[in-house]
Amino acid sequence: MIRPFSWQQVIDSLRAGAQFIPQTLILAIVPFLVALVVGMAIAMVRVWRVPVLSQIFQAYIVIFKGIPVYLLLIAGSLIYISYFDVVAQHFGWAVRQKDISMIWLGLFLLSIQSIPAVSEILRGAFLSVSDDQYEAGYAAGLSRWQVTRDLIIPQMIPEAMPGLANCFVSFVKASALCSLIGVTEVMSSAVRAANVSYDLVEAYIASAVIYWPLCAAIEFLMGRIERKVSGFKAVLAA
Repeated sequence: MIRPFSWQQVIDSLRAGAQFIPQTLILAIVPFLVALVVGMAIAMVRVWRVPVLSQIFQAYIVIFKGIPVYLLLIAGSLIYISYFDVVAQHFGWAVRQKDISMIWLGLFLLSIQSIPAVSEILRGAFLSVSDDQYEAGYAAGLSRWQVTRDLIIPQMIPEAMPGLANCFVSFVKASALCSLIGVTEVMSSAVRAANVSYDLVEAYIASAVIYWPLCAAIEFLMGRIERKVSGFKAVLAA
């Protein structure tokens, strides 16, 4: 016998999932901002070919680009659960594992996973700027940092924006995997609302209904930012 589709369950799951939109956004925005700051530093080190650091960061990116988010979350949570209290006791910390919300672990692991992708996008944007810009800056008596800050970064940001927008959207969707370590977000909350009646199809449909406009709004916002920064590039080119 075919089970009838439950619109009421869709509505209930929508309500349950929508309550955790702020937490889902936190799980996407914080790793994205961390990846922007750290990824920019890593990209600059690699573009400038700083000895030792450049090789270390390249190895980090190669390693973590090959680790699935699912595996990183599971392995990271197991290491955290097994060893955090031991390390805390060794160093005399008063804090214990039970005192820390798992959302902090999720933010930490997602940030580690996000940095390589964002760094590669930023490095590619750096390399897209012509070497003539560096030569012009050096001829004007500017230091390498001044050339990078005043000439290169304003021109590379518009080049990076499409890739960064795609990364941000992927981070929103990747936040759903944090349910693996006990962090409640949109999808896990929507599915939990359907566990009693086992109307899981309706719960997943409700989750998709929440994620689609959320991601569409993010893409629209990033598109507006991209057009804005492209105007800065046009001014510099003029």
